[in-house]
Amino acid sequence: MTVVGEIEIGENVVFQGPVRGNITVRGDHQVILTHTSSVHGNISGKAAIIGCQVEGDIEAERVILTEGASVRGDIRYSTLAMAEGARVDGTLTMVIPNVVAEHPAEPDPAKELGIDLGANARVEVTRDEGAEGTNVSTIRPAVRTA
Repeated sequence: MTVVGEIEIGENVVFQGPVRGNITVRGDHQVILTHTSSVHGNISGKAAIIGCQVEGDIEAERVILTEGASVRGDIRYSTLAMAEGARVDGTLTMVIPNVVAEHPAEPDPAKELGIDLGANARVEVTRDEGAEGTNVSTIRPAVRTA
């Protein structure tokens, strides 16, 4: 039996047969593809354990390619483990996730740069998300109004 269609699930899932379509696993769950499965589609989720042939891209924080896994597509990951015998025909891209504290302290950008602006000086910091999920800060003097 072949599973055909877009699969979106919010729990751990194990596939032991062929899948034709994208697999999206929501939340802190993982997808496991055993050596008896195969996928023609993209895979995304928190964690992906691959033991089969995949024709498509994989995007997950943690990717494990077991012996005999074969991926024909790009892989975006934070942590990657590859067993001997696993193959990838595509681009491997390590992505460092943004880690934000619950109540981050407001940094003093001038002090971080070793600049003494004086007691009454004010700066304005603009933070934007840059390429690949990185944070970009722009620091400029604050406009004073009278």
